[in-house]
Amino acid sequence: DSALEIVGTLLSVSKNKTIAFVKTKAISAGALISLASGRLVMRKNTTIGDCAPITYSKEGPKALGEKFQSPLRAKFRALAKRNGYPETLAESMVTGEMVVYAVEMDGKTVYMDSQAFDDLSQAEKERVSSKKTVVGKGELLTMNDSEALGFGFSSMSVDNIDEMLQRME
Repeated sequence: DSALEIVGTLLSVSKNKTIAFVKTKAISAGALISLASGRLVMRKNTTIGDCAPITYSKEGPKALGEKFQSPLRAKFRALAKRNGYPETLAESMVTGEMVVYAVEMDGKTVYMDSQAFDDLSQAEKERVSSKKTVVGKGELLTMNDSEALGFGFSSMSVDNIDEMLQRME
């Protein structure tokens, strides 16, 4: 609930006025909050992702089911859409059952889940020049700073905040 309150606060501010700076890692609620910012910057050798909803019991952590994953996936999609991040990749931070491909079509790379790929028409499939699995079944997307930059989440990898500010001038 606290993370969702922070996200709500960030969404009340113009997106071009918010920057998430990942200092060590943005895992779980940290990923959610980071994606709510209009811009994401990561220190070198940091990570972001893995936001599957879990609960803790005497037996240890346990993944929560679809009832909890579905609204969280929707939130990740909405944040990704708002801030120009790849929506399918953002969703794959929440659900380990998703398989996501990087599909090159007509000279552009698009990220699509296995269902969307299967739903392509034959004509669309003939335009595919490559298909690479980015997130396999049973995995949650977690990216290092270089991967986040390459996938279009992070806008830069830096050593510290001073370098970020200098590069933004």
